[in-house]
Order: sequence, then structure tokens, then C-alpha cells
Amino acid sequence: MTNCPGTDALATIAGALEWDVEQGIKHLSRCESCASNLDALRSVHDAFDVREEVPENVVANIAAAISESARHERARGKRVQSLGDVVEAALAGFTALAVVNTGGLEVGATVNASVFAVVATSLFAYRMLRSNHSTAVRSSSPSIQ
Repeated sequence: MTNCPGTDALATIAGALEWDVEQGIKHLSRCESCASNLDALRSVHDAFDVREEVPENVVANIAAAISESARHERARGKRVQSLGDVVEAALAGFTALAVVNTGGLEVGATVNASVFAVVATSLFAYRMLRSNHSTAVRSSSPSIQ
């Protein structure tokens, strides 16, 4: 059974098809520059073949650092999302007030406050329910770890 040539060998064969093999070998045996380039390529190829084992404690330290960073980012993201939800709810309440007041209706401060409170609270509650549902779905799905 024969092994298939690797990518480097295939690239070499493909390149070799473009030149006369016999003339190419003669040239390589006479040309110091080409022989030097060939040696450099061989050294690079051999260097890529070298593998270094990484100790388990280093891998564990890297994994712990990534996990800690991910926890920090999730917490930061939740804080930013909560702030965004509050701002969005307030803007929705102000928009509702603008719609009510520009509709030509004569409404008092109590109605304005009620409209603002109902719209802002409804939007904020919807966001919280949706956020809790998303968190429940994410935590129930299988983990990659």
C-alpha cells in the first residue's frame, strides 16, 4: 500500500511539471544559489515538523484565564444591557407622552404621568421577561466545555 503525497509534495510535483526535469536537476547540481535556497526550504520544512508539548498546568492556566475573562465580559454585558433596557423604556415613555400631547387632546399632568409609567413599565417588563427566557434557553442548551 502506498501513501498519498502531502501538500508540499503535491506543490513540488505541480511546480516540477512546468520545467524540464533533467535540465532542472543539472541546474540544481551546479547552481550554488539554488542549492542554498533548496537547503533553506528543507530547513524550514523540517522546522515546521517539530512539535513542542505544552505542560498540562499551562493549558489549565490558559483555560482558567479564558473562563475568567468570559465571566467578566458576560457580567459587563448584563450591566450594559440593563442600562440599555432602562434608557429604552424611558424613551418609549417619553415618546408615548409626545404622541398623547401632540394628538390635540387636553390632558393633565396625571394622565401624562400615567401614560409614561404604563408604557415605560410595560416595555421594561417585556425586556426583562425576554431576557430571562433567553438566559433559560442558553443555560438549558448543551455546553461545548
